[in-house]
Amino acid sequence: IAGVEGKEAEQDAARKKLGELMPKDWRVVLMLAGHAWGERRMDEMVTLAKRVVELNPNSGMAWNLVGYGNLQQGKPDDAVSAFRKYVEGAPTDPNAHDSLGDSLIRAGKLEEAETSFHKALEVDPKYIDAWTGVALTRALRSDWPKALEAMQQRVDTAPREQDKPGALLEL
Repeated sequence: IAGVEGKEAEQDAARKKLGELMPKDWRVVLMLAGHAWGERRMDEMVTLAKRVVELNPNSGMAWNLVGYGNLQQGKPDDAVSAFRKYVEGAPTDPNAHDSLGDSLIRAGKLEEAETSFHKALEVDPKYIDAWTGVALTRALRSDWPKALEAMQQRVDTAPREQDKPGALLEL
């Protein structure tokens, strides 16, 4: 209620109290991790997200936070490890493969990253954001025709008409 009413101090106090009352509830710790992410407190967010995966190893969102937190901190190898755990726990989630691809790019593993983006598309052909990852891996290898081809795929496979203008802009 405090959040809806714009009372940030009350909301923060309620969030802190909930964390104290329910320190072993992975959903509460995940909420705290998400809040730390929103406030750009990366060290705290990664610590909390790691706590979530101790409590619930199958929390894809927590692995995603650990991975992106590590990327923000300049630790691409740690991010790759976290995203591999995410993929292991959620092999049918296209975001897991897409996020792994993002970290592999930062780790300099461009071909493996492209494979991961293609896996995201295999899992869900409508997950068109993965085409941007494919294009980026190709552009980083200076294969501009293939990069443009991937971006055209994003345009051509956009599942909704309202997605096409944004895809065209990216192209």
